Amino acid sequence: APPSLPPPQGPSRPAAARAHERRGRAEGYLLCGALLAGVAVRQLPGGMEGDEPKGDDEAMASAEQNGEVVSEGIEGKRDTAANDDAEEGKKEGAKNEEEAAAMDVDKNEVDAASPREAEGKEEKEGSSDEGPKEQQEGQKKKEDEEDGASSMTVGHDGATWLSEHESARVRRMEKLTGGQYKVSEGGRVSWSLKEDDPRGGPAFAGLLLRAVLAMRSSASVDFAVASGEGDAAANWKPPVTVVEVPRDEGRPYVAGRNGARLLKLVEESDCIAAFGYPSSDEPPAAEEGEGSKKEYAVNEIVEGKFEGKERWFEAKVLEVGETNLKLKWTYDDDVPATEVPLQDIRKVPPIPTDKLHIYGDERGRMEVELKVLNLIEAKMDGYVTNNPRESDSHDGLGWSILPLMKQGELKAKLIGKGGTVRIKIGKTCGSALEYIGPYAYIIGTGLERRSTIALLEQVQLSSAGGIPEVPAVLDRICTQMDVPGEASGIVIGKRRSTMNAIEEETKTLTFWVPKKPKPQEEEDTKKSEEDKKELEVKEGVIVEGKHEGKKGIRWFKAHIIEVLPTGEDGKKRVKVRWDYDEDETSEMPVEDLREPQEEPAFEEKKDDEGAVKPIAIFGEDRARKRVQLKIMNQVLMKCPDYYEDLEKAASDSVLTVEKCKLTPDEIKICSQERRDTACRAAGCICEPVGDVWLLAGTDSERALGQDYLKWVSMESPSVTDANERVDVDMLMVPQEKKNNLNEDVLADVEDDTETFIFFDDGADAVGMENSVRLLVCGCDEARRGDAVAQLTRRQDEKPESKNNKSDEEDDYGYKGGGSSSWKKQSYGEKSSSDYDKGGGQSWPSKKKWADDADSWGSKPKKKSWEDDGDDFDYSSWGDKSGKSKSSWGGGGGGGGGGGGGGGG
Repeated sequence: APPSLPPPQGPSRPAAARAHERRGRAEGYLLCGALLAGVAVRQLPGGMEGDEPKGDDEAMASAEQNGEVVSEGIEGKRDTAANDDAEEGKKEGAKNEEEAAAMDVDKNEVDAASPREAEGKEEKEGSSDEGPKEQQEGQKKKEDEEDGASSMTVGHDGATWLSEHESARVRRMEKLTGGQYKVSEGGRVSWSLKEDDPRGGPAFAGLLLRAVLAMRSSASVDFAVASGEGDAAANWKPPVTVVEVPRDEGRPYVAGRNGARLLKLVEESDCIAAFGYPSSDEPPAAEEGEGSKKEYAVNEIVEGKFEGKERWFEAKVLEVGETNLKLKWTYDDDVPATEVPLQDIRKVPPIPTDKLHIYGDERGRMEVELKVLNLIEAKMDGYVTNNPRESDSHDGLGWSILPLMKQGELKAKLIGKGGTVRIKIGKTCGSALEYIGPYAYIIGTGLERRSTIALLEQVQLSSAGGIPEVPAVLDRICTQMDVPGEASGIVIGKRRSTMNAIEEETKTLTFWVPKKPKPQEEEDTKKSEEDKKELEVKEGVIVEGKHEGKKGIRWFKAHIIEVLPTGEDGKKRVKVRWDYDEDETSEMPVEDLREPQEEPAFEEKKDDEGAVKPIAIFGEDRARKRVQLKIMNQVLMKCPDYYEDLEKAASDSVLTVEKCKLTPDEIKICSQERRDTACRAAGCICEPVGDVWLLAGTDSERALGQDYLKWVSMESPSVTDANERVDVDMLMVPQEKKNNLNEDVLADVEDDTETFIFFDDGADAVGMENSVRLLVCGCDEARRGDAVAQLTRRQDEKPESKNNKSDEEDDYGYKGGGSSSWKKQSYGEKSSSDYDKGGGQSWPSKKKWADDADSWGSKPKKKSWEDDGDDFDYSSWGDKSGKSKSSWGGGGGGGGGGGGGGGG
């Protein structure tokens, strides 16, 4: 509201009253204008150096330009009789304008992208008259400077921005500078660095702060001020990567709305990135004609005159001749390539670009660069792929660029639904992976990149859910196990739904692979290699020819009908007619022939259900072990006596497996939800296999898992040695606050910190009647501490009520039960079942899950993998099966109540 001004007195009251009204309106606009100007300075890239709050006429003009409705008095239709009073109003308005400007200077932020303005403003503040608060700030700044620290005013919004996500942005700056940043509530940031630290000095620390603040809206930063004189060691180089981003089309798309897209991808890689100010240098204009052939390269994009016409068209260089270039015109693929004289060709003028500066560790910077290149190509087709970078040949961290098969026609196999297959391949191999045009861009060490290339090639060659082989480079990330043929159907599931769900839950990939030859088969193969040297090659001779397919190497009888000339590779070749089909002939090298064996080499029949089918699991060590146990559980549903020794069959050199020590009755009490929570906190894997539970992990992890599962199975949990255990933290909660830590709250904290939390009778045991003891269990001390801190805070907060969906169908398709009960598992029946996450009530409530479980594959999946007529439909690689997760339990029923889980 405008300030209250006394109405003028005297005979000319009507005119003076009107002037007073106009004066009040003008002052109101001035105050609003000053506040709005402050907001603009914070939002506009580069700031508004030198801007001052406007006077009444300027405010009016600005308002008119912005399309605002302006009152008659502000538009300047003043009453002539009140000119004198209006002049007085202008003077008083100017005085109020100065006061508003002073107020705005106090509140306004220093522009993050303009260090010179910030320094000037700080000097001005230091020379002005200061009150007690300003004197304290000035004294604090002086002390900081004397201690070797620097500071910058960022305003309240800037301080809030830096403090988000538990000050993750501040920690990121500290990691790069080796110093310490302090953010005050008043909006001032100070930093201090270690003496003789070579990492850039105070100027570099300030530069990072401006870059972080600019990330709020993708503003530009003056990167010319990189470090002060003497601040850094002479041989120090900042950890920065600079990427050229097309200014007009690329930068807005990479940045996203208000910089949100760039912010997300940069912080995912734990980096800092901001655009520099655009260069004042304009790109050179295209030069026409009279160039030499040395100026052009194959695959370069140029402009040429088509058939001597005056217009210029874009084209790609296919061949470079002495006086002509062979060009492929990009505007129409049906137009054939033509030769164009050099005088009718010119260079394409470079596209104006802005430089994106990325700060962080080397791997993080490379990942951000890769994502930015992918975004640029998505917006500007051909900008990146027309000139793909070279692959690195060293074994260190680097780049590999792999051309995809058939110009990327098989890319759908490599992407999967929502990009899940791409993510799994990268995670499995430890690399960063993106598909840019018909290329796979890979970042990682030499071994990681070679593993990714090998897996990409196998996935592209996959057919009917199988791959040709497992290259040796993939052995470190692959587990192979045998599946009896009669159980392969239940392992894969209808339309591959079971295996898709396993892969989605564990972030792995699985494929059928050819059966490894037995020692006798290897000996026979070796013998055939020796025999073939003496093989008589002439028309009419009976031989056996080798065929490699998805069922491995097999030999078929044939007759040589023609001896062909030796090929360019120096190999002898023949033409044969196969005995199993007289109309079928093939040309093949002599080295793929052998003398007929005594026993028939091939008997035409379908797959024997009793035969063993090897399956390969690709993923991280623990993820592969989980898949192995889940598959074993599925096999036992069909073949109960298949494994003689479960522990021996499931153990390997990486992770040992042992049986859970709970009795069958105790197992019935444990819900799947609590079992998973307890074992996750212990750091081990626990999966039901048949009628038992198997624990996998290190010795200490399995020991913790056994203890935690024992506590889960108790009717009234009691941990008598909690005070002596190093894996348990305690929190005494007053009785009146216990309701604030209900099951939903505890479940939230457990999920966030990967701990196992429950109330026991410890307080009663020591006579503390007004308190209850809350135990926080887990193998990670830091996570336990985080959980205790959250619980300490939340015991004083009333929990948020969650919608009760007792009469509604829940997210998983079940009705009833609400979200406050963790359903209990019954292991009395053998069935394939779905698993839904429950949540809420603690395990002592003994309730069995319902017996009406949906089986895997009840919902058809969209087909994305090739089907070559196999008995099963191996489709939808990477397809997410909603929110349901399989428990893969050997026993147990299916869906429970609203939050209930499925089988065990």
